[in-house]
Amino acid sequence: MGESAISKSMRTTIDRRGERVFKPATCMEFDSEKEAKDFYNLYSWEIGFGIRKGRGRVNDNGYTTR
Repeated sequence: MGESAISKSMRTTIDRRGERVFKPATCMEFDSEKEAKDFYNLYSWEIGFGIRKGRGRVNDNGYTTR
């Protein structure tokens, strides 16, 4: 397990003066779904929008309705 994307972004921010701290890039790898969600949540907060994960609901016929 290597350095997390969050800690790498924070560590390298000094080298990227004037740029955002949390900047998604092609080929970024995360150790877990939670880490990816946390990174995207920090990025969205820095940019100025929020995220949410919706919940699916299955009706009586077995179809997902939301």
